[in-house]
Amino acid sequence: MFFLLSILIALLVAFLGHDVIPIDIKSFCLSISLCLKDLFLFIMPFIMCIFLMSSLKKLGTNAIRFAIFFTIFIIGSNFLATMTSYGVSQFFLKKMNFFLVQESSRLEPIFSLFIPKIIKNEHAFLITIVFFIAGRSFFKDQLNYFIEKANKVIKFFLEKILTPTIPLFIFGFALKMAHENTLLLIFQNYFKVLIFIVSTCFVYIVIMYMIGCDTIKKVLHSLSHMFPAMLSGLTTASSALSLPSTIMACEKNTGSPLVRAILPISSNIHLIGDCFSIIIVALALRMSFGLPDVSFVNFFLFAIFFVLNKFAVAGVPGGGVLVMLPILEKYLGFSPDMLSLISGIYILFDPIITMFNILGNGAFAMIFVNFFKRFEK
Repeated sequence: MFFLLSILIALLVAFLGHDVIPIDIKSFCLSISLCLKDLFLFIMPFIMCIFLMSSLKKLGTNAIRFAIFFTIFIIGSNFLATMTSYGVSQFFLKKMNFFLVQESSRLEPIFSLFIPKIIKNEHAFLITIVFFIAGRSFFKDQLNYFIEKANKVIKFFLEKILTPTIPLFIFGFALKMAHENTLLLIFQNYFKVLIFIVSTCFVYIVIMYMIGCDTIKKVLHSLSHMFPAMLSGLTTASSALSLPSTIMACEKNTGSPLVRAILPISSNIHLIGDCFSIIIVALALRMSFGLPDVSFVNFFLFAIFFVLNKFAVAGVPGGGVLVMLPILEKYLGFSPDMLSLISGIYILFDPIITMFNILGNGAFAMIFVNFFKRFEK
């Protein structure tokens, strides 16, 4: 809650106080934001590697059959939700009247910090997979020790260093938007986008529950069981804190202890709310900045890495979008301003997104348990 409040304060100060802030201070804050952006993009491939190895380690090697099907289902579900969000966005966003962002007086940074990229995200992903498979075969104990220690270091960095700087990261770009008279237009646009995200997520997830249930009555019962977990996600903006209530609800809905193996892993990597919110906001931002439509081929390539990056989502506020910044920049042509805006918008929407992530995981658990029981038979 404090983190969300700090984001709101940063945006309000930038929006309401930019007229009285000297231009040199604005330029300095923008410079800091640009440096932080370069640092985030430089570090993210390494963070992705550690979290990906951690996720692979949790899947284990004892239940190979379970792990294979589970991974296929998660990738398939995330990919289907991502492509669906692209499809509905192409149809409905064009019917919304977006204000084009037009720059007036440019705000330029005083200095910049150029950090070269050592490794690309897609290369990091492939290297991590190969390294993990080789490590499990030849030096399993050392690999597990490395993952455990590296995971602690990365989590400390994210929670104690990176996360507290996110309001500052957003503040500099928000000042730029306010100085160039674009911040108001952004906020005018994105209340409509939030309503669109909520409605499309809800319809999509209800369809998932209908697939997982035999009758409409069971759908309603399942949704009612999920209500405490949904409320927990909305108030805490954390799938991890809501995990106990999610497991209890899914055990009622499925009657299977298998959910205790499914949900701890899927809560971080099966993110229906993220698939809709990030894609819809990203495409809406492109429209706001007057960029052309994303072709199906380009979006398909983006969707592949978007889904694979889900295995590396950091368990911190805004983690769902932070690991996506490099591919948003590469495949959707995001500028630094757009990267900052999507980070800020995502974090503001995070409680609602988390609620839909939890609700989607409840439906996913039902569908997977039904499939796995039939497969075993």
